[in-house]
Amino acid sequence: MRKKIDRQLVTIYGVAVVLIVFALVSRESFRSLTSIGNLMAQAAPLGVVALGQTLVLLVAGIDLSVGAVASASTAIGATLINSSPQRMLLGVLAIFAFSAVVGLSNGFLVSFLNLHPLIATLSTSIVITGVTLLLLPYPGGYVDYNFSEIFNTRVFGLLPLSFVYLIILFVILLWILGQTAFGRHLYATGGNAEKARIVGVNVKKVR
Repeated sequence: MRKKIDRQLVTIYGVAVVLIVFALVSRESFRSLTSIGNLMAQAAPLGVVALGQTLVLLVAGIDLSVGAVASASTAIGATLINSSPQRMLLGVLAIFAFSAVVGLSNGFLVSFLNLHPLIATLSTSIVITGVTLLLLPYPGGYVDYNFSEIFNTRVFGLLPLSFVYLIILFVILLWILGQTAFGRHLYATGGNAEKARIVGVNVKKVR
């Protein structure tokens, strides 16, 4: 099993390296530091979403609501994060609270109502999309410049702070998965939920 996973990782990273090399060779503008920094900034939000989805996949689940949650979070931010530090704090707390409620709702539907993750998260996604359209029916909103700078500032003139935050989250996730009981429970639940339950893992709580 370990060798199979290693081969899969080698294949994934190999394809990524080939694509990067091809882009570097084929387009001169791609090799500029500005272009690389912009790519990092664009990749950071997707990377954060991917980290969350990784946890779902580890327990043999799937979450189709991540896109809707990201859109709703953007709408909440565009509505609340403006004009003052108090509003910024309110917006950030609202986004975290909203995301937590959605996550708990998905977990409840899957673990306690025994709905298939595909159906549960698709339903949640539809509801969230409706709420987002009620909150912000047309493109608009404003995010304070000072708040944006928290993510857009470049370290050493190249590395966006948003990408630095992504790296920090990635390291934390690696530590959780490799060094904590919760991480081991995630792997056990995804590998064989029934056996994990027999040895004492609270599968419903993990999911």
